Amino acid sequence: HAAGLVAVGSADGAVSAYQTRTGKLAWRVTTAGAVNSSPLIYHGVVYVGSQDSKLYAIAELTGKIRWTAALAGPADGSPALDPAKATVVIGDASGAVTAFHAGATSVRRLWRVSVGGAVDNSPVIAAGRVFIGAANGVVSARSEATGKPLWSKSVGPSVTGQMAYQTSHLYVGAGNGSLTALHAATG
Repeated sequence: HAAGLVAVGSADGAVSAYQTRTGKLAWRVTTAGAVNSSPLIYHGVVYVGSQDSKLYAIAELTGKIRWTAALAGPADGSPALDPAKATVVIGDASGAVTAFHAGATSVRRLWRVSVGGAVDNSPVIAAGRVFIGAANGVVSARSEATGKPLWSKSVGPSVTGQMAYQTSHLYVGAGNGSLTALHAATG
């Protein structure tokens, strides 16, 4: 990693960056809620959700907050990124999923949808679609550009773990221990 830093969130509301070689604290940013989300680092920016119902973009080298964006509810899952389109998508405990166009110093909300259950995991972005797993057991696909629904399918009592995309298939684990493979285009 170019900056040689690793970033982590914590229950006390902090996002901290440590030097990978020495373990020394490089910087610390405090949010107003627990940070259960794993930070996503891309091109010098740390993206992370917080229980304070915000998405943060933090300069990787300095720890300076570049911007924050309001979410509909507290975020436990990590954001997903499509670097080609500068799109960041994150779900939250209210069951809302929000997509943003992430600029270097500002952010613009593209769309927000409700999926009917808390989204405690990270959405998956692939092939122009955003795949969302919710605590109500429903997996859905939405247009990355507009948020419009493409398909949805019930896969079990809850989807709280990470989903995986590979070769036009989405793999989803459910709370009952099952694993479901869905065709990404049709569900």
